[in-house]
Amino acid sequence: MTKELPFAPLPNATPLLFSRSALAPIYELNAHFLTILLECASQPGWGQSPWGRALGGDLARTLPAVRGVLVRSPISLVEFAFPVTAAAAGPPAQVPIPTARALELSHVALTLAWTLARSDLGFSCLVFGLSRPAARRLASTSAPEIQLATQMVAQEIRPRWIDEPRIWRQLLQDLPRQSERPGPLYVRLLLRQLAETDRATGANDEVRHARP
Repeated sequence: MTKELPFAPLPNATPLLFSRSALAPIYELNAHFLTILLECASQPGWGQSPWGRALGGDLARTLPAVRGVLVRSPISLVEFAFPVTAAAAGPPAQVPIPTARALELSHVALTLAWTLARSDLGFSCLVFGLSRPAARRLASTSAPEIQLATQMVAQEIRPRWIDEPRIWRQLLQDLPRQSERPGPLYVRLLLRQLAETDRATGANDEVRHARP
């Protein structure tokens, strides 16, 4: 059951930032991620991978029906940590996608997050679930440093909510019935992301999870 949330304004994010032109790069990132995810879910052994266990072994069957709606999520379906730390050499154990694809996805996600952090800190926190200190650190990072960080982000990049598989199960099972009216879903996702962002920044201790 969805919990009621106290009203909290979007941190530094104006309505203009939710215009079609502002959301277009986020939609493109989500589309790119879901394309890669579908490729991987179609491969043998997907169900035994960390992502497969969280998102479901039959993702190759369930995702196409909801892909068009998920793409238009106003928040990134990709999650990564920033700042990043030096990671061990070798292929990423927790990322069940080819290394080249992980690097490609990380480059797109990190570059977009960097661009947003430089234009509006609050909006980048909301879209990518970054804490305000992390977003500030990202905004102050140079372009060459972003290129270096991409390689480390690629070793830990993952789907959002992977630690809460119930959310993905609800999205994959419930969205076909909501495909003609995605608005309420987007509101719930935004509220949930706002709750997480507020908690990460310590801005509002009373805000709790909103369940999509």
